[in-house]
Amino acid sequence: MVVRQMTRHRLNPVKGWPTGLGAVDKTAPFNATELASITGSGQDPPAGVAVAGRCVHLVAGEFKLGAEAFEMAGWIFPNSDDYDVTIDGGDPATDPGAFVSVNTPNLVALMAAGSYELETTEFNAAATYAENEPLYSETDRTINDRGKLWNVASGSAYPSTSVVAVCSEARTPTQAADHHFTQTLKFWPVYLPATS
Repeated sequence: MVVRQMTRHRLNPVKGWPTGLGAVDKTAPFNATELASITGSGQDPPAGVAVAGRCVHLVAGEFKLGAEAFEMAGWIFPNSDDYDVTIDGGDPATDPGAFVSVNTPNLVALMAAGSYELETTEFNAAATYAENEPLYSETDRTINDRGKLWNVASGSAYPSTSVVAVCSEARTPTQAADHHFTQTLKFWPVYLPATS
């Protein structure tokens, strides 16, 4: 069994959350069908897990990976299998010592309508990013890549494809890892729907 380090997949609010006046978050469950379809590729992501730092949107009150058209993007904070989201602590109806999460099965996402700078481990780390470059997270990517940030649209660029964020700090594929030994990308969330 490979143990997943708690810093492997994460979202880090660099500025503006939770104390900023423009901070906007949303709590909702993750779509069970899409969650089950995540096949995993080793640790990136683990099978059946929506990992922290991935871009999501709401559909019928549930999160799904990626965002396009008029979907408001958000970035999930916890992993879908974190203990504050889901835990098999027993059945409180039959086990007086059962422990259940108070949030089950909800995830928290920081939405693009908020004014903050975020940092994620979930992006195409093989690309070079420039400051002020538009970032995409289309829903037509493969399930294991869906929800990651990309500086190149899978189809046509904006205005044909929605922009979900803007890069706030340049980075290269050979850039040194952070203090958690992971590659990260800093960005400002935006709501810029496709217009064509």
